[in-house]
Amino acid sequence: SVTLLLPTASGQVIDSAIQAAQGTAGADAFSPTLVALGLFGLVSLAGSGVYVRSLLLQKAGNRIVSRTKQRLFQAVLTQDAAYFDTIKKGDILSRLSTDSQLIQGAVTTQAISVL
Repeated sequence: SVTLLLPTASGQVIDSAIQAAQGTAGADAFSPTLVALGLFGLVSLAGSGVYVRSLLLQKAGNRIVSRTKQRLFQAVLTQDAAYFDTIKKGDILSRLSTDSQLIQGAVTTQAISVL
């Protein structure tokens, strides 16, 4: 992962700054500006990866919710009329809306914890 390179690059920036302050920087020392720009690039790349990952997880979560709502609605439509006499209409609507959102939250949370 790109984020594993951040401590090494940060250490090089700090070492270069200490060597420059002490006046012991040799010919093989890294340019602090170059290393800092590289560090900025690594942080930017890592941030972009997190952004893309969150977009993809959101898109997948929305698809899961949409599919779940469609399946639940189809299952409700196939029920007998007696089913609707025993179940309140608000319970059915609640299941279609809130339960599917809970599923989306659980799935995306689990996907993030796996990554």
